[in-house]
Amino acid sequence: MERMCSLITLVFFKRCYFYIAPFFCCFFIVTNGQILKIKDSISAKPIRYAKIIVNNTTFYSDSLGIFRVNSIPDNSVFSIQKFGYEDKNITFKNVDADVFLKEKVFEIPEVKLSQKKKITIGKEIKKATTKIGVLKEIEIGTLIINPYNVSGLLKSITLPIKKNSFKRGYIVINFYEISKNENAVITIINEDPIVIPLSEINRHNNKIDLLSKKIVMPSNSLLIGVSILDNIGEYSKKSDIPVIEMYNSINMSNPYLKKTGESWKMYSLKTKALNYILEVLF
Repeated sequence: MERMCSLITLVFFKRCYFYIAPFFCCFFIVTNGQILKIKDSISAKPIRYAKIIVNNTTFYSDSLGIFRVNSIPDNSVFSIQKFGYEDKNITFKNVDADVFLKEKVFEIPEVKLSQKKKITIGKEIKKATTKIGVLKEIEIGTLIINPYNVSGLLKSITLPIKKNSFKRGYIVINFYEISKNENAVITIINEDPIVIPLSEINRHNNKIDLLSKKIVMPSNSLLIGVSILDNIGEYSKKSDIPVIEMYNSINMSNPYLKKTGESWKMYSLKTKALNYILEVLF
């Protein structure tokens, strides 16, 4: 009799498992966060590294256009931006969603290179340094003057890294053109941000190939914008921690800063700029 009861109990639990287990799995998935999938409105293909602004903080979707959201109030507004697409604002309602961006129609200038001569702008200097922490609300801009006054194609950028003590984050690089008119307009010129895991770069491995990105260096100058994020493809809140120490140039220049949701601002007090080295094909 006791053996029979044990057998019945075992059968009961086995049968219940098929009903209970899916419930717990579903519960885990739902409470583990929601997913936004950023897609092209025509092709429905994922849009990688779309900028997502939430509560004046900058995030990015991952390489598959996915952005995971955990622990955020309902009806939070997400501003989604991507080069070549119209900006879109959505209200987060605590559900998974596909977000479709409409493509802009405009012409991207071509650079015809007859000789493809490689020129290096900048030189290696290892003296004074600047420490940069996690920058979700601020992008640091460094202006590079083009001494040749003709447009060229960016071949590579060498990051002036002295010390990288934080391996879990990402460095995000964007390039901007400053118009030559009196009311200077600063416009992004790279289709995708350059997103690099901090675990992959150090003082001995700091040269980033850009040739496949087809980024045109303007004839007058180039603004390099850098931010440091603790993750990609996920909404999170973490404290600012100094993560990278970079070498400064010997040249003094006006620093540029861009706060989330605002325009670039040039400061009048000159400081030593970050010492980027560019290889350009002219």
